[in-house]
Amino acid sequence: MPVWLVCEIGLVNQVLPDDELLMKAKELAQRIAEKSGNALALAKKAINQGREEMGLSSGLALERELFARLFTHPDQKEGMTAFVEKRKPKFQ
Repeated sequence: MPVWLVCEIGLVNQVLPDDELLMKAKELAQRIAEKSGNALALAKKAINQGREEMGLSSGLALERELFARLFTHPDQKEGMTAFVEKRKPKFQ
Protein backbone atom coordinates (compact mmCIF):
# COMPACT_ATOMS: atom_id res chain seq x y z
CA MET A 1 0.00 0.00 0.00
CA PRO A 2 1.48 3.40 -0.92
CA VAL A 3 2.47 5.70 1.95
CA TRP A 4 0.13 8.46 0.76
CA LEU A 5 -2.83 6.07 0.91
CA VAL A 6 -1.91 4.82 4.39
CA CYS A 7 -1.85 8.46 5.58
CA GLU A 8 -5.03 9.40 3.75
CA ILE A 9 -7.11 6.63 5.33
CA GLY A 10 -5.79 7.41 8.81
CA LEU A 11 -3.61 4.38 9.53
CA VAL A 12 -0.70 6.69 10.37
CA ASN A 13 -0.66 10.28 11.53
CA GLN A 14 2.93 11.17 10.70
CA VAL A 15 5.69 10.16 8.28
CA LEU A 16 9.23 10.99 9.37
CA PRO A 17 12.73 10.86 7.94
CA ASP A 18 14.81 7.97 9.28
CA ASP A 19 17.01 10.25 11.39
CA GLU A 20 13.98 11.60 13.34
CA LEU A 21 12.11 8.34 13.77
CA LEU A 22 13.74 7.03 16.95
CA MET A 23 13.47 10.37 18.77
CA LYS A 24 9.77 10.70 17.90
CA ALA A 25 9.09 7.08 18.86
CA LYS A 26 10.70 7.68 22.27
CA GLU A 27 8.62 10.82 22.76
CA LEU A 28 5.45 8.89 21.98
CA ALA A 29 6.48 6.04 24.29
CA GLN A 30 7.05 8.56 27.10
CA ARG A 31 3.59 10.09 26.60
CA ILE A 32 2.02 6.63 26.65
CA ALA A 33 3.97 5.64 29.78
CA GLU A 34 2.44 8.60 31.64
CA LYS A 35 -1.05 7.14 31.23
CA SER A 36 -2.81 4.78 33.63
CA GLY A 37 -1.16 1.38 33.59
CA ASN A 38 -4.53 -0.24 34.21
CA ALA A 39 -6.12 1.54 31.24
CA LEU A 40 -3.18 0.64 29.01
CA ALA A 41 -3.36 -3.02 30.05
CA LEU A 42 -7.08 -3.20 29.29
CA ALA A 43 -6.62 -1.41 25.97
CA LYS A 44 -3.92 -3.92 25.04
CA LYS A 45 -6.21 -6.78 26.07
CA ALA A 46 -9.06 -5.41 23.92
CA ILE A 47 -6.76 -4.98 20.93
CA ASN A 48 -5.11 -8.39 21.21
CA GLN A 49 -8.22 -10.41 21.99
CA GLY A 50 -10.34 -8.50 19.52
CA ARG A 51 -7.84 -9.03 16.73
CA GLU A 52 -6.97 -12.64 17.40
CA GLU A 53 -9.96 -14.32 18.96
CA MET A 54 -13.26 -12.76 17.92
CA GLY A 55 -15.27 -11.01 15.28
CA LEU A 56 -16.20 -7.34 15.20
CA SER A 57 -19.38 -7.65 17.24
CA SER A 58 -17.73 -9.66 20.02
CA GLY A 59 -14.68 -7.40 19.94
CA LEU A 60 -16.83 -4.30 20.41
CA ALA A 61 -18.68 -5.99 23.28
CA LEU A 62 -15.34 -6.76 24.94
CA GLU A 63 -14.24 -3.16 24.45
CA ARG A 64 -17.44 -1.88 26.11
CA GLU A 65 -16.98 -4.26 29.04
CA LEU A 66 -13.36 -3.27 29.60
CA PHE A 67 -14.15 0.44 29.22
CA ALA A 68 -16.87 0.14 31.87
CA ARG A 69 -14.42 -1.67 34.15
CA LEU A 70 -12.09 1.35 34.01
CA PHE A 71 -14.69 3.45 35.84
CA THR A 72 -14.36 1.29 38.96
CA HIS A 73 -10.57 1.75 39.19
CA PRO A 74 -9.00 4.43 41.42
CA ASP A 75 -7.07 5.77 38.40
CA GLN A 76 -10.36 6.99 36.93
CA LYS A 77 -11.05 9.27 39.89
CA GLU A 78 -7.43 10.45 39.97
CA GLY A 79 -7.50 11.23 36.26
CA MET A 80 -10.70 13.25 36.48
CA THR A 81 -9.57 15.05 39.64
CA ALA A 82 -6.23 15.94 38.05
CA PHE A 83 -8.03 17.24 34.96
CA VAL A 84 -10.30 19.49 37.02
CA GLU A 85 -7.34 20.67 39.11
CA LYS A 86 -5.30 21.24 35.92
CA ARG A 87 -2.41 19.04 37.02
CA LYS A 88 -0.75 15.85 35.86
CA PRO A 89 -2.38 12.73 37.31
CA LYS A 90 -0.52 10.43 39.69
CA PHE A 91 -1.74 7.01 38.64
CA GLN A 92 -1.26 3.89 40.77
